[in-house]
Amino acid sequence: MTGRAANDRYRGHGRVREGSMVLISERETAVDVVETWDGRRAKALRLALRLPIDAFAAQLGVVPRTVSKWESQPRMVPTPELLRTLDVALERATRRDQVRFGLLLASSESAQPESSSAVHPPQRSGDIDELLASAAHSTALDAGRIGSKVGDDVLGHLFEHVWSLARDYTERPLLEEFSEFRLIRDQATTLLDRTRRPSELADLQVIIGESTALMASIGFDLGRWNDAATLARASTMYAETAGHASLEAWTLGLQATLAFWAGKPDAALAHIERGLARAPSGASRFRLRYIAARAHAVAGNPQGAAQMLQAAQRDREDAEGSPDPLHDGIGGEFAFSDARAAACGTAVWSGLRDGRRVEQYAQQALRRYELESPNRPTASPVLGTRIDLAAARLLQGDLPGAEEHLVPILALPPDSRVSLSGRMGTVRRLLTQPRWRRSGRAAEVNSTVADWLHDPATKPAG
Repeated sequence: MTGRAANDRYRGHGRVREGSMVLISERETAVDVVETWDGRRAKALRLALRLPIDAFAAQLGVVPRTVSKWESQPRMVPTPELLRTLDVALERATRRDQVRFGLLLASSESAQPESSSAVHPPQRSGDIDELLASAAHSTALDAGRIGSKVGDDVLGHLFEHVWSLARDYTERPLLEEFSEFRLIRDQATTLLDRTRRPSELADLQVIIGESTALMASIGFDLGRWNDAATLARASTMYAETAGHASLEAWTLGLQATLAFWAGKPDAALAHIERGLARAPSGASRFRLRYIAARAHAVAGNPQGAAQMLQAAQRDREDAEGSPDPLHDGIGGEFAFSDARAAACGTAVWSGLRDGRRVEQYAQQALRRYELESPNRPTASPVLGTRIDLAAARLLQGDLPGAEEHLVPILALPPDSRVSLSGRMGTVRRLLTQPRWRRSGRAAEVNSTVADWLHDPATKPAG
């Protein structure tokens, strides 16, 4: 399955299988009720809560030896009183912990040996009987391997876990998010060996591709550009193998972004060309056009950048009638909203040193962010846009205006700065331009920005 037909499998929140739509939602994948607790389920709850045995025992009001006994005897059923205690512990868990519990539980169920009786060759005499018996035995084993499956429950939990993390991308520490995506990827990779069903193999490849793509995005935000590029290439491979055109286009866009940040606009445009050849109409192409505009800006080609921005508007119109499985179906880090588009346009004109247009796009981005997320004035994208406004004022010769926009950025704690260091580097380069060399105040601001950038917790590692 390739092209549009394959991509249709991943539209919205469902996966199409044999003509039916299997919907996956947080309501369905978070586990609220356990019919019967046993040692295996109790262990899954402890792992989902990320508690050691002694802390889990303390929460339940039992001695650690009791918890250890459950885990050594997976089929052991606790006393009725403890059954109720485990119910309460699950009910009080966060929604994310409940989703993780369901994922661990489903994974452990898929790993259980099947209870069906094994097929053994009958003990008969005669070459013909032995030949037939041997053939029947080996055929039954082959059929079992071919028919083995992971199951919708496990796949559903993996998909929902990736999607919920993608939607909360800016809400948690990046290293914590990275660890979660790596766990999902590793689990999905292990499950590849448990199924021979094409539909499940494709789903697992999408899960691996999505989680790896988001790991690459985090690597980019942390300044680990070489590692991020390796992860992005791998995620493109998984997306291509699964036939997920939207994910393939997204990962190629990330590869292009990494290329132009590394000063390789020609390589970036090659990734864009490949992405546009694969991207479905709508949001996927809309995002790629903006990334292409930034690559043209890095190459010093204002005409090429302007053409891409114009083409992006046509793709934006197409997006109204062409839902995208990443942008519309998942959102979060996979979405390319009007606010992100405007912020991207800001970077385009910043690269071309057009201060007036930088300010125009930056103000538009802030208005869009306010409409999309009114309760997140200190989110990283918003702060990044404020840095762009400072750059716009410097490009227009307004140092006091630039300082005004930089004040809240310079006051950020070190652990909030890493993803903003690239933009602050642009501000510092502008402060070293000839027009500011005779300004004592500009020298002071430049020194403050330099200290901010060279803080060990701020400076990118790659």
